Amino acid sequence: MEEWRCNSKAVPEEDPIQTARTQRRPKRRRRRQ
Repeated sequence: MEEWRCNSKAVPEEDPIQTARTQRRPKRRRRRQ
């Protein structure tokens, strides 16, 4: 689980969902509401 976090920073374009989590964008928060 901690490995994907490091990978997300290395390949953010490959995993848009993981990138949003690392960048903590406000768009993801709106989807949860």
